[in-house]
Amino acid sequence: MLASIRRAVSMPRDERIMLYTMLAAQLRAGVVASRACAALEGLDGLDRGTRQAARAGAQAEMAGRTVIEGMADTGLLPPDEVGVLLVAEQNSRLTEALGNLVDRDSDTQGFAVSVLAPNVYYGVILGVVTLFVWGAEGFLGDLGFDQSENPLLRMSTTLQAWLVPGLAMFSVIVGIGWHGMRSWTGPARRLLGIFDTQARLQAGIVFTDLAELMSLHGAANTAILETVIDIYRGDRYLHHHAARALRSIRDEGAGWEPTLGRGLLMPAHADLLQGLVPGGARCSYPGAYRALGAIQRQILKRRFRSMRTILQIALLGLTVWMMGFLIDGMYSIYDSVQF
Repeated sequence: MLASIRRAVSMPRDERIMLYTMLAAQLRAGVVASRACAALEGLDGLDRGTRQAARAGAQAEMAGRTVIEGMADTGLLPPDEVGVLLVAEQNSRLTEALGNLVDRDSDTQGFAVSVLAPNVYYGVILGVVTLFVWGAEGFLGDLGFDQSENPLLRMSTTLQAWLVPGLAMFSVIVGIGWHGMRSWTGPARRLLGIFDTQARLQAGIVFTDLAELMSLHGAANTAILETVIDIYRGDRYLHHHAARALRSIRDEGAGWEPTLGRGLLMPAHADLLQGLVPGGARCSYPGAYRALGAIQRQILKRRFRSMRTILQIALLGLTVWMMGFLIDGMYSIYDSVQF
């Protein structure tokens, strides 16, 4: 296994699918993996990421490493897919693994895409209205008559005093929360509130996706945990719970599903997994992981829909509130002119 794999993935899914498809086609035709990568590197019309990954795979053999290890070093492939390909390569099932990755519907939209992106329009409107209110003090000061009682002036003064510090404080809180979702493993996670549940669901999806594909290619339960530990060093939550699960199984002889329910999966989902594998039949695990992953995705999507709606209502409410100060301010100006 690799000592570390960069988490920053700069290769979009459609480009990865194209890379996997072209590699799998050549492997089925009997071309060895390193030569298949070298052939792709020399093709015109491919995107930069595909060519870079192919080049790394072709050169890996000369450095005494496997093709997948070389491609993984580029940081272009996500850790869960790298883990699956590493296990498959070691078991001479790389062609099948590439095909499974092509067929897998694993794109679960994250918080930014599912919740924030649909509300960008409302956020922009709120920002524009807020800027008008923020700059109203200068406009009102140029009118030449007393506006000290104008509600728009009072709100403008308040915004000028507190908007920047408030945004800075909000950014710090968001940063701490983001760090906490990936790093905190103890009671401090309770401070994350609803975002803790979101993070646990996402961690469960990552684990079941990886476990499904690795179990398809003959990986033992401990091998799955070892892979999670190895490739998710940057995600302290996943790394910590995978390491703890591995210790429990090796040192205490703990059962598989109860161990997963202590962190890698939510307890109810671990119980569900146990129910999906009657008698602990090993051949049932790939399908059980797939089913559990689909369930977790639907739960996460439902939570995201609720969060998106709440955010939209909040943005619209703040916009209407700010518009109220603009309207009140205009009426106050009109009254001052009249009298």
